[in-house]
Amino acid sequence: MNLLKTVVKITPVSILRKVQSFSLKKPSRIKFLFKVSNEEALVEIGKKLAYNNFKKVSKNTPAYKKFLESNGVNAKKVNSFEKFIEIVPTTDKNNYIAKYPMDELCINGDLSPLAIIDRSSGYSGKSIYFPISKKENLFDELVMANWFKTQFNISTKDLLINCFFLGSWVAGIKIGNSARMIGTTINTGPRLDEIVETIFDLDRYYERIIILSYPPFAMMLVYKLIEAGYDFEGKNFLFLVGGEGYNLEFKQKLQELTKNSSEIFGAFGSTETGIRIGNETADTHMLKQMAASNKEFCKKMFGKEFPPNIFQYDPTNVHLFTKKYKNGKDALVFTSASKRAVPVIKYNLKDEGGVLTQKEVKKIIKEVFNMDFNFKLPLPIFYVYGRVDDTISIASAIFYPHQIKSGLLEFMDNVIDYRLESKTTDTGVIYPAVHVAVKDKRKASKKKIEESIYKTLLKYSSTYSESIKEGIADRPIVFLYTEKDFPFELNEITKNQVKEKHLVN
Repeated sequence: MNLLKTVVKITPVSILRKVQSFSLKKPSRIKFLFKVSNEEALVEIGKKLAYNNFKKVSKNTPAYKKFLESNGVNAKKVNSFEKFIEIVPTTDKNNYIAKYPMDELCINGDLSPLAIIDRSSGYSGKSIYFPISKKENLFDELVMANWFKTQFNISTKDLLINCFFLGSWVAGIKIGNSARMIGTTINTGPRLDEIVETIFDLDRYYERIIILSYPPFAMMLVYKLIEAGYDFEGKNFLFLVGGEGYNLEFKQKLQELTKNSSEIFGAFGSTETGIRIGNETADTHMLKQMAASNKEFCKKMFGKEFPPNIFQYDPTNVHLFTKKYKNGKDALVFTSASKRAVPVIKYNLKDEGGVLTQKEVKKIIKEVFNMDFNFKLPLPIFYVYGRVDDTISIASAIFYPHQIKSGLLEFMDNVIDYRLESKTTDTGVIYPAVHVAVKDKRKASKKKIEESIYKTLLKYSSTYSESIKEGIADRPIVFLYTEKDFPFELNEITKNQVKEKHLVN
C-alpha cells in the first residue's frame, strides 16, 4: 500500500487546496512537492479535488444543475469518485458551453466578480467565450511560469519572443505574462518581419533565444530567417510551441534548418481546461522516439503503428480519463482540480488519445526492450493523436493532416497551404487527394510531392500498403495551385487565424 496515497485519502480537501496554492507561489516549491511525492499520491490529490469540485458545482452553478437534471442525474446520489466517473455524463462545447447563457455557466450565475474574458480559436466553427477571475488568471500564468522555470531553467539571460496572437485569444496575453515573470520578454505577436528584425538586432545580448509560437509559425520563421541571411551556426534556440501537435519529421526538419542549434517542446491546453494542461519533457521525447523506432512497442503502448504527441501532466491540477466517442475512438475527458469561474467537469475536448501511468509505461518498455526506464518527474502521461473527427479514411487506413504535412516538409519553402480529402475513382478505388497552394508553380514538381507524400503515408500505415496491393486504394494525387487560384480559404496564421485547418469540409 502506498503510504503517501493513504495520507492523502484521509487529508481534508481544504488542506490539499492550501498545499496546491502554496506550492504554486514559487518554482522551488513545485520542485520540492514533486521530489517528496509519488505519482499515485499526486493522482489521488487530483481525484479528491476534482470530485469536490463536482459536488460544489452541482449546487452552485445554474447551468450545471440544469445539465444534470436534463440527464436524469441526482448529484446527491453521486457519493463517491467512482460513481462520479461511472454515472455523471460528459460535457462538451455543444451540449453544455454553447447551450447555456454565459452567466449561468459561472459559479452562482454571477459575472460581476470576473475581470477577464478569454476567447477560443473557433476551430470547430464558432468561438466560445470564457469569463475568468483575476485569481484564476494568475493561477494559470503561475502554472505556466513555474513550468518554464523548472523544466527549461529560463532566466533574464534568455530572450523570450512571444509570437502568439495578442488579442482576445487565450494563448497570447497569458503566455506573455507568464514569460515576463521569469525572463526578458518581447511580445511581437505573429509579425514575421518584426521578429526577424528583433532576432538580428538582439540575439548578441542573450545566451538563448526562446520562440513561443504555433508549430507551423515556428517553421515559417526559420525559413524567413534563412531567407534574410541569418546564420544559425553556434546559436542557441528553444522553440516552445502549442495550439497543435507536431511529429518527429517536423522536429528533425527544424533542427536540420537551424544547424542543430535548436530544441523544440510542445504544450497542450485549451480555453476551457486552462492554457497549460500538459507539457512535453525529455522523457516524453524519448518515448516518442522509441515508439517511432519500434512498431510493436508503439502498438502496445498507444494502440497505433505511429507515435502520438505525448505529454506529462500535473494530476493535482486536472483529472484525466478517456471515454469512447461515437466513432469508437477514445476521447480525452478533463475535470479541473483547481477552482475556475466557469467550472470544467468531465469535459470532452474531442481529442483522440489516452492516459497512462508510469507503472504501465515501464511494464511495456520492460516487455518489449527488456530495459528499465526511470522518469525524472513523478507525473503520469497522456497522449494525443488529433481531433477525433479530424481525419480521413482511405479504405481502413486512418490519416491525420499532420501526416500529410510530413510529406510536404522538404517543399515548405514554396508551399503556402494545403487541404486533404478522400476521393473515389469511377471504378470505386479510394485515394488521398491533396490540394497544395504554392508560391511558384514553376518550382513545384507534382510528381516529387506525390512521391514524398506516398512514402510518408506508407510509413504511417501498413494497412494502406495492403489496400493498394488489393486494388481498393490508390496512391495520393496532388493538385497544384497558385495562391490566387487555391479553391479554399487560406490558413493565415500570421494575420488573424489561430489554428490551421487542413481537411476539406
